[in-house]
Amino acid sequence: MKRKIICGLTALIMLLTMLGGALAGEGDRILALMSNDDHYSTGNLRQIITVGNQIYLFIQGSQQELRVIDAVSGETETYDMSALMDRMAAQPAVEAEEAGEDAAVEEMVAWFAREDGLYTIVNRTIVHGEESRVDGGHVRKLLLAEGEMELAQEDTLVLDWSGMTEQSGAYVYSKYINKCEASADRLYLSIYEEMGNEAIRVYNLQDGSCEERIIPNMNGFAVAEDGRLLISRYIWGESSEQTISLYDPETESEELLLRSNAEEGSISGVAFDQKTGNVYFVKGGELLMAPAGDAGQAIAVNDCPLTSIESFGRLLPNGQMLLWGYNAAVLRNTDPALRSQVTVRIRPFSWSMGLDSACFAFSAERSDITLVREDWGDTDTLLQGMMNRDDQVDVYLIGLDDSAFNAVLERGFTLDLSGNPVLTEAAARMYPQIRDAVSKDGKLMAVPVSFSGSGLGYRTEALEKLGMTEADLPKTWNQLLDFLEALPERLKGTEVRAFEVYSWREDLQQSLVNWILTQFSITRPEASFNAEELRSLLERIRQLDYDALGVMTEEELQQAEEQGAFESRAWEMETLLSTYADYSLAVYGDGTVPLALSLAEGEAPMLPCSMTVAFVNPYSKHPQEAMAFLESMLNHLDTGTRYSFYPDLNDPVRYPNHEEGRKNLEKWVEEARLNLEKAEDEEKENWQNIVDEYTKELEDYDEKNWMLSPRQIAAYRSNAEYLTPTKWDFYRAIYNSEGGERFWDLQHGFVEGNTSAAELLNFIDQKVRLMRLEGN
Repeated sequence: MKRKIICGLTALIMLLTMLGGALAGEGDRILALMSNDDHYSTGNLRQIITVGNQIYLFIQGSQQELRVIDAVSGETETYDMSALMDRMAAQPAVEAEEAGEDAAVEEMVAWFAREDGLYTIVNRTIVHGEESRVDGGHVRKLLLAEGEMELAQEDTLVLDWSGMTEQSGAYVYSKYINKCEASADRLYLSIYEEMGNEAIRVYNLQDGSCEERIIPNMNGFAVAEDGRLLISRYIWGESSEQTISLYDPETESEELLLRSNAEEGSISGVAFDQKTGNVYFVKGGELLMAPAGDAGQAIAVNDCPLTSIESFGRLLPNGQMLLWGYNAAVLRNTDPALRSQVTVRIRPFSWSMGLDSACFAFSAERSDITLVREDWGDTDTLLQGMMNRDDQVDVYLIGLDDSAFNAVLERGFTLDLSGNPVLTEAAARMYPQIRDAVSKDGKLMAVPVSFSGSGLGYRTEALEKLGMTEADLPKTWNQLLDFLEALPERLKGTEVRAFEVYSWREDLQQSLVNWILTQFSITRPEASFNAEELRSLLERIRQLDYDALGVMTEEELQQAEEQGAFESRAWEMETLLSTYADYSLAVYGDGTVPLALSLAEGEAPMLPCSMTVAFVNPYSKHPQEAMAFLESMLNHLDTGTRYSFYPDLNDPVRYPNHEEGRKNLEKWVEEARLNLEKAEDEEKENWQNIVDEYTKELEDYDEKNWMLSPRQIAAYRSNAEYLTPTKWDFYRAIYNSEGGERFWDLQHGFVEGNTSAAELLNFIDQKVRLMRLEGN
């Protein structure tokens, strides 16, 4: 049966729902997944508490909620925190008004659990004029029933809040609590003290008294089973290391559990099993187990799909590990016998927005495969590894323009994907130049998974104000320089600027030079860089009248900013040309249209762009499973990238919270109208302005609130034929080569007028010729 490609965050959530949140091994589950892979964040995990096998997840997003999960049965109850927080904000405001004070804000700043239930710390900030004070440290019990959350009316305890506030002028506010955990009759809070070190405040939950402990080099803590603290430290030096130890806050004695070379990557998600003496931790995408004091004996017991992981995890009584980061929480079994027999390892040398979602979805769909993501490594070792038939990594992500990818592609060290119908059908839908960039001799050798590019562009509104159309725009780089020479006269008496007000001369010159040289390297791969057409263009760039164009030097721009010399009118003027036009179908489009230019008349214009590609190691022990992961990558491309690759996608896309946003706006309009009706005469004008503002925002909402608008899509499609994936970044190759710092000096000297175009181009030519001889 043909497998269809499904896309985006919605598909991932549907998949995980259908599979019950399962992951690769027995008992592995996703408890929470807040993704921002599609330019849209669904929230983050604020705090996690465990009591036995009961897990409390505090989630902060468009709605605040608490999820209570039984790790054994999987049963989940959800409580709405937003309603409680709204009530907490409203009541103090009434009390403040009665007391003649301006405002009061009451909020829950941390949570912890004891044997008899869940508690929160409540702070109240009271503002009066330019002053404020904090009434903090009120411990209140949380009452949970039928999906609703309430606070007990009376304080259980008031903590000694001295030392927990900071002051800015007359404004006093509470310090941020990094972490909060309780054990028996002790509560531990970590904060940053005045010198920037992390300190632990130890509270007595009988009387609220406090003692402070400053632990050198500490970067995190957790409460162990016996009430001692697990402490993570980084110690930097000639042999930098990370240590995990057990610390007794009463005696201040310490026991080392684990020592790891910090230069080989950090460890996280640490938990200590006091019954067996084993330490569990995550490193390199895997959950490991080692006897205390001997990290060298560590064995892998499971994988870990998280990339952002708290320093400490939690070993539950049922033997599972709870691991979490800011956007996800998972349960992992700790029995190595339950680990899947097939392991697929991926190594992302280059970034792709959809990678996280692809990893979660693949693990959920393929319970027969252990997926390990290794976020480290150097592309310089890639070719040698292939020549040695290294089979440790199955899938690589790398920049198309990376010399290492070109080297393995040309030498046949990428698996032919042409036999996979899902991948080939997806590639067939893509723009021809995108598909051709990952093909060799008509065979598909990689799949594109990320796309970017930016350069010179223009704004149609500014063009219209100058009485011009697209037909008046330059078509070649020489014509652009003619255009810029004549532009100051055309701008006189208008409300249009040539370039962004924050552009400075040296940077603009450098950008123009870089774009021209990149285009030359693509269109004339065998030609000498020390060519007359390049020398002429570069010298013309330096001879432009930047003063007349309104482009300052970097020093002048800095002085103007310091002196506040920018008139507000300058910021309000329309900008004609931008150096930051996005070539991809960017989700956050600003209306700037890329300006495609050719090097010479009669040649095709070009918009050079970069891509991240994924390919399979030809020596992989599991090529079919590795290709299945590539399918998952294509399934979970972010929306902007999918639309950039596939010309048949043209339906505009709303943000997922579009309807929710509309309802909120409608509510604000209605509330503002009610306030207008009740307002005293002297307040009516103010409330009328608020009503008008909200009403106008609501009227514009459907037109403006697009993830991808019809206009963005149409503008992109009109330029897409000019997109040209860069297969070799000679700039980066020179910088990374021996003597690469000389390249920077020559470029800097050129824009300052101290280096000739011929000297710069001759240096580039010599370097590029040598690299071509070496096979790059």
